[in-house]
Amino acid sequence: MATARKRRMESAADLTPEEWWRDFDQYARTQLSMTGAEFIRKYDAGEIDVDDPEFHTRYVRLEMLLPFVRGVAPRT
Repeated sequence: MATARKRRMESAADLTPEEWWRDFDQYARTQLSMTGAEFIRKYDAGEIDVDDPEFHTRYVRLEMLLPFVRGVAPRT
């Protein structure tokens, strides 16, 4: 009996820093209507309340990605 070959999914380890940034920036733009750089600036300034229930999931997802994108984020 033959088994079906499973398609390999792209994993986080396969992404370059630039790809991390591209995905981070795109998510910030589509979910929060701001650039990734703007999110980082506001987050660092304490202007974003990640505990706000209305935006919690969208903010927290970006917050978790910060370690992967800080080194490649454009300076604002």
